[in-house]
Amino acid sequence: MKPRRFGYGYGYGYGRVRRAAALLLLLLLCLCLSSLFLLLLHGSSTPLEPAAAAAAAEARVAEAQAEVEEAPLPPGNSKVAFLFIARNRLPLELVWDAFFRGDKEGRFSILVHSRPGFVLTRATTRSRFFYNRQVNDSIQVDWGEASMITAERILLSHALKDPLNDRFVFVSDSCVPLYNFSYTYDYIMSSSTSFVDRT
Repeated sequence: MKPRRFGYGYGYGYGRVRRAAALLLLLLLCLCLSSLFLLLLHGSSTPLEPAAAAAAAEARVAEAQAEVEEAPLPPGNSKVAFLFIARNRLPLELVWDAFFRGDKEGRFSILVHSRPGFVLTRATTRSRFFYNRQVNDSIQVDWGEASMITAERILLSHALKDPLNDRFVFVSDSCVPLYNFSYTYDYIMSSSTSFVDRT
């Protein structure tokens, strides 16, 4: 009688299949959660009747105008300039909107460098903080090319025109804040060093 051979091929291959299936399941779960997050960001409100939509639009315009007409900042209030480099729209504008709403003292300024000719209006952004904040001398930027440095210089030159801007933060359109505004402001203002390639 021939002795039986027990190979390791079946068990080893089976373990690889299980790991691959678990990885695929994890990937699908991440994809589902990301899709859900994006749906929540964009909202799924029911369409309004034309008259109700017009009234809602007028109310938003009146609210935005009232916020713009607030009293100017007291002198000497140091600000952090958030300098966004975007392709077109800011896909995470609602996250940034919630972040900037955390500041009640006007301790920030926003400038956006997007493709030439793109204007941030109520039609292209849902956050009042980004209305007309794009620079007017933007250039076409190729990611990873020297044109990004030129775009940063353009943003910085505009930010330096405001004497209250004390710190400068370059932000990609895919970045999100991890902490609230007050914590971020205090951390940046209290730091004596510059941060490069921080995520």
